[in-house]
Amino acid sequence: RVLEWLGRSYIEMQAYEEAYATLKGLLAHKVAANEAVGFSICHQLGTSSHQLGYLEEAEVYYRAAHELNPSHRRNQMNLAMLLNQRGQTLESIAMHKSLAGLYPDDAVLRNNYGAALQAAGRDGEAALQFQAAFSLDPNLAETAANLANRYNDAGDVEQARALLLHAFHVEKEASAGAPYAGGGYLLQAAVMVPPVMVSTASTLRHRLEALEDLRRLEQRVRDGEIAAFNPAAVIERTPYYVQYHGMHDRVFLEAVSRTNAFIGGNQLAREAAWLSTTRSLPPEAEPWRRRRVVFVSKYFSQGHSHALFIRGFVDFLPRDVFEVCIAPLPRPPETLDAALAAAADHVITLSMDVQSNVRGTRMRC
Repeated sequence: RVLEWLGRSYIEMQAYEEAYATLKGLLAHKVAANEAVGFSICHQLGTSSHQLGYLEEAEVYYRAAHELNPSHRRNQMNLAMLLNQRGQTLESIAMHKSLAGLYPDDAVLRNNYGAALQAAGRDGEAALQFQAAFSLDPNLAETAANLANRYNDAGDVEQARALLLHAFHVEKEASAGAPYAGGGYLLQAAVMVPPVMVSTASTLRHRLEALEDLRRLEQRVRDGEIAAFNPAAVIERTPYYVQYHGMHDRVFLEAVSRTNAFIGGNQLAREAAWLSTTRSLPPEAEPWRRRRVVFVSKYFSQGHSHALFIRGFVDFLPRDVFEVCIAPLPRPPETLDAALAAAADHVITLSMDVQSNVRGTRMRC
């Protein structure tokens, strides 16, 4: 029993490796003859495994705990969240829906329910859950960030940025004056753009503003006001849509030439490079990741002039820098241009909702 308490204390201290080792030893020696203790060990093992990234193992422990105590609220919530992370989205949604009926005032539960709905492409329902969670508890930074993404998808960038700044201040207050890693919210706010920007001038104006935001963020990190953080996870989950304008598009011209002739992606990337201070591998050992560019069009059919144009453009891109994906919108019985398909790294088959709004057409792949 003392060791079980020790494992729980390790989890409260976020010392998950120590908790995992302590509790795994208990389970291995079959000390958990008492059902209540057995539930606690399985639940805490699920929590520590989950935090350490052992997702398959965590599911086993959460399910074992669920068999011992089917009504335990936190274990059910953790299992439902884990199922979403493991790609078992429909089961996760079903569990979250059932739990939301039992505990409608649980803000964390409603936020996780929204995340599962979002993973299934049910963005409208997800937005309702995020809004409900935010109304129940405005001090959940993750909920504010999730809701910000939904506002950005709807084209309300200013409201999205305001929510991200709110999330930042929530984490700042929770830190009690100590350095905190809420800078990720500021970074996300800096690079967030409208779903479609049709003007080169508006693109460049946004990037100039983003550049200033990044420089201010850099200074705050250097001054020790904000703890250093790894921006990769923030950038990876922040979609950046650009409506291209052929060979005269400055965004692509800059990318292809690898110069800073224009204020754009390369310069922003270099300005943000200092943020990558928390690496698990030395920089020279970290593999280079090519940047993914996805071309989406209805006019990629065999021999179509647009397909020929894009094929030439794809051939022009430096492939050591870019990973090229072709995503044709289905127009049966037409077929994808074979030469264009061969020139791409990947062809993405779209199964999607096409939603029209005043800012253009959005596709969910």
